[in-house]
Amino acid sequence: MRQFAIALMLMLVLVACDKDDPPEKKSPTSTPTLSVITNFTGPILNSGSGSGEACGEADPNNPDAACGVPGIASIENSGSSAPLPLTEQNVFGLILGVPDGFSPVELSNRLLISATDPANTPGEFTVIIRRVTSEELTGYLDQIADLDVTKQFNRQSADGSMTGYTIPYGERGEVAVFDLGEGQSLFINGFAAPGYWDTYSATFEAMLDSLRLA
Repeated sequence: MRQFAIALMLMLVLVACDKDDPPEKKSPTSTPTLSVITNFTGPILNSGSGSGEACGEADPNNPDAACGVPGIASIENSGSSAPLPLTEQNVFGLILGVPDGFSPVELSNRLLISATDPANTPGEFTVIIRRVTSEELTGYLDQIADLDVTKQFNRQSADGSMTGYTIPYGERGEVAVFDLGEGQSLFINGFAAPGYWDTYSATFEAMLDSLRLA
């Protein structure tokens, strides 16, 4: 009888201990995050003085666009490549090779060349061509950050009628300037989304090589 009483007491003690132990807590399940991707609207521009018209160049319907701030998410660099095939067109008073898959649109004060089907054309490669005065040219150049004048390269149009130069700016793009005489210049700005300029730089150079006055 005494042994039975001792066994019963031990059983009660064990049951009480189980009740005192706190239940095991499960670690919260982590919530997956989504990457944020925004569209790149053009080259990085300085906030200094200038004409201000370069803001929103990539979107002619939105002149107040945010001066080419790059997308939040980085775009994978697709590496350098051969130039795209060009089709010679007479546009904006110029004979110019336009890349296959891209279309020129003449606006009131500039020629815009961009992808015909943007949704299926990676890189947002865009070329803007303007006729500018020397004062306007200075304003546009002042607005573009990272212009590397140490890499300025002299060149001329395909028919030799225009002389000028090109200046790259970082990994974003390149500008070209050709003298039209009488204080006028042809200002050409080619750019692409971050990580894509290497893909389109050869195409931009081929376009410049094809350029001549109509």
